Parts: sequence; structure tokens; C-alpha cells
Amino acid sequence: MEAYQRISSDHPTALTYENEKKDSQQKKKRVRVPSEKPPFTLATLKKAIPAHCFHRSLLRSLAYLVYDLSVCSTLFYIAKTYIPILPSPLNYAAWPIYWFIQGAFMTGIWVIGHECGHHAFSEYAWVDNIVGLVLHSALMTPFFAWKYSHRRHHSNTGSLTHDEVYLCFHRSLLRSLAYLVYDLSVCSTLFYIAKTYIPILPSPLNYAAWPIYWFIQGAFMTGIWVIGHECGHHAFSEYAWVDNIVGLVLHSALMTPFFAWKYSHRRHHSNTGSLTHDEVYLPRFEDTIPWYSKHLNNPVGRVIRIVSMLFLAFPLYLLFNASSQKHERFANHYDPYSPIFNDSERLQVVISDAGIFTALYVFYSVSKAHGFAWFFCTYLAPLLVVFALFIVITYLHHTNPTLPHYDNSEWEWFRGALSTIDLDFGWLNRVLHHVTNTHICHHLISTIPHYHALEATEAIKPILGDYYQIDSTPIHKMLYRAAKECIYAEPDQDSKDQGVYWYRPYKHKI
Repeated sequence: MEAYQRISSDHPTALTYENEKKDSQQKKKRVRVPSEKPPFTLATLKKAIPAHCFHRSLLRSLAYLVYDLSVCSTLFYIAKTYIPILPSPLNYAAWPIYWFIQGAFMTGIWVIGHECGHHAFSEYAWVDNIVGLVLHSALMTPFFAWKYSHRRHHSNTGSLTHDEVYLCFHRSLLRSLAYLVYDLSVCSTLFYIAKTYIPILPSPLNYAAWPIYWFIQGAFMTGIWVIGHECGHHAFSEYAWVDNIVGLVLHSALMTPFFAWKYSHRRHHSNTGSLTHDEVYLPRFEDTIPWYSKHLNNPVGRVIRIVSMLFLAFPLYLLFNASSQKHERFANHYDPYSPIFNDSERLQVVISDAGIFTALYVFYSVSKAHGFAWFFCTYLAPLLVVFALFIVITYLHHTNPTLPHYDNSEWEWFRGALSTIDLDFGWLNRVLHHVTNTHICHHLISTIPHYHALEATEAIKPILGDYYQIDSTPIHKMLYRAAKECIYAEPDQDSKDQGVYWYRPYKHKI
């Protein structure tokens, strides 16, 4: 059980969360991220990061992508081959396991597409765009639309109104390709095992095997998504065209519109933490809480909210720009004339749409040839895991009682970029290419490839001090805590900084 207690510190807004560990009586303190202007600059942090962390190796990025794709392919093969022949009820249990595992790896693929959107996949913007477009389209994410809106998030991180050199900066194409090849190999192997052996397992083993496959395959596919995400950030290689191609392919395969997502995601990076300009996870104000919230202010209601969010939030964001800024007219990630995009981005949004339609046609053809049930068990269920993992990661990165948001009077890009938190997902950190536990560094310098991100994070942590936070709480507990305590945002009543907002729980109980 968590207790909240004001503490004395150099930062007057500090809030300590004391959590008693089950395996000991020792308590650990969680302190609010400081909302004051930091005593260091972005240039200071860049100087602390080894130069190779900024190198975007196309080959290395592709290697990670191939690895994720291989794992997903292997999981797919195992699921389609063996789960159908498992005896009942094992086959019913096996499918959800496959969905989750496959979905996790597919989320890794989505992250690679996200990297393409940041031009972090390679040194070639066109490669990042193509890879991101393909990957995100396959994952039902409009790459360019998301890229532009996400860019605004990065530009306004932490703003309540605007949130939408060194070795570590080297983007090695060979190294990036190596990671891609590894991911593709793992996914392919998992697919082969699943389609070959799960169907012949006796019941009920086959029912149990599918859910295992779904999760493992989904995790590695998420790793491939991460490589596509890296392409979107131009962190895959030194070639933007390479990053665009790789990102387009990877994200299209994961139903993510690469260029659309790349541009919207860029805006998220540009506006993180802004209450008026950030692109994603904008906190509500107390007077805008929906009327039905009080009926969900209980354990069952929170679980319903969490489950609904995991499987619906990403599609709703792409289709209706849900949880983002309100615009004068309808906005989504598939309309090139959506207010999310400017004139220079519209053609690439169309390319993202073409990638999505191509992926849908491939899905239709495969489903027609093998049956929808086979396609669902081997690919679609893991893809849903990708969507869920994507929401888990991004939601928890930006929804935490310790994180400040800012209105126009207080927001500035650097403070907003620091108003996020790293997450420790255990073994999933590696599968997801450390997109979880290097997020602060990513928001500060999004072109650093994922394989340099840990080193870069360690280099800047001594400088960040209290501005660096990592949450190692189990995932399910973090989700429940956010659903319970992060209902709306308001300033501290006793604070002189009335432009700094903090999450609050719902005041009324039923």
C-alpha cells in the first residue's frame, strides 16, 4: 500500500511515495520529477554522451529488424502449424499465449517503425521513411500522420498547451540491420514453431500453447515496431532514405501508417508536457471529467478502463485522434488533409495509406488462402498484443503522479522533454530494444539508435540527478495506479507555480 508524504528537499514540489516491498521491510522513495528549470542544458547532456551513440547504422538497424521479423515469423509458423492440432482445451489456451508473445515481438517491430519516424533507423531519411511506412502500415499505424503528430509531442513534452558530435550519436547501418535481421529471425522461428507444432499438440496443451506464442511473438514484433520507430527518428542509419524505406516496410506490416505516425510523433516530441500542444496523453481538467467516471471509480471499473484502453486506444488514436489535441475540424492519421499535417507532409501521408492498403490486401489474401482463424491465431492476435504493448509503454511513460505538465506560462521544450519517466520491464526491455528504460534520453535526443541508448542514458544520469526517474513497479500495478490516481491535473494549491500541473485522483467515491 502506498502512502503519500510531503518531504523537505531542494525542490518544494517534491512528493515522496513510500512503497513497502513484499520481500522486505525496506521502503523505497519515489520523488516527483522537479518542475523547476534544470541547472543544465541539452548541450551539456549531448557532451556527456559518447559519440558513437549518435551513429545510426543502417546495417545494425536492419539486423534488429530482421531479428524481430524472424522471431515473429517463427512464432507464426509454430502457431499455424501446431496449435490447430492440439487437443481441446489446450488449443484454446495456446492461442492467447501465442497472441501475447507474438504481439510483444510485433510491438518491437512497431518501435522500429517509430524509430524510423524519428530518423533514428539510419543516416538516410528516405530509408527510414520507407521502412517506417511498411512497418507501421502492417501494424495499422499511418506512418507519416503519426510521425508528424508525434513530432509535435516531442516538441512540447510536458506542456499542458503545446505537447504533441559523439560516439553514441553514430547510426551504423550494418549494426541496425543486424538487430533487424535478428528480430526477423526470431519472429520467423516462432512462427514456424507455432504453425508446425502447436496444431499437433494434444488437447488441452494446444489451447495453452497459443496464448504463449501470441505473447512471445507479439513482444518480438513490438521490437520490430521499435526499429521502425527508430527509422522515423532517423536513428536507424545515416541515410534518411534508408530509414524511410525500412520504417515504411516495417510499420506497414504492423498496421502503422509510417509517415503519418512519424510526423505526428515528431510533434509529440516537440511539445511533450504541454497542456495545449502535446499530441498524446493530455491530462483532463477537473471540470472536463466525463459524467460516467464516478461509476468507474472502483476496482472493477478501473480494470474495465485499462482493458478497453489496451486494445482500443491505438486504433482510436489513429482513426479519430483520440486523447490528442482538439482541432477545428475532424483529424485522423489517414486523411492527408487532416489538420495534423502541413502541405509538405501530405504526399507522404498518402504513401502511408498506400502501405496500409497493401498490407490489408496481403492480410486478405493470406486469410482467404488459409482461413481467417489461422490468420487470426498466427498474426492478428500477436498484432493486437503489439497494439496493447504500445499503449502500455507510451501511457506509462507519460502518465505518472510524479510527472509535471505545463501551461503556456511555464512550458518550454527542455522542461517538457524531462517530464517523462523510464520504465523497467525486466526481460522485455531487451526484446523492446530498450524503448522502455531509455525514454528520457530518447525525448532529449531522439536520433540516438536504440543500441546506444543505454550507454547514452548512463552518461547523462549523473547530470540529470533528480530529473531522472525510473519506475520498476510491476506493469499491472503501474497500470492500476495510473487508472486510480491520474484522473485529472491541477496545480498545487500552495505552490507559487500555478502553471505547473500534477495528476490527481478522483475526489468522489461511490
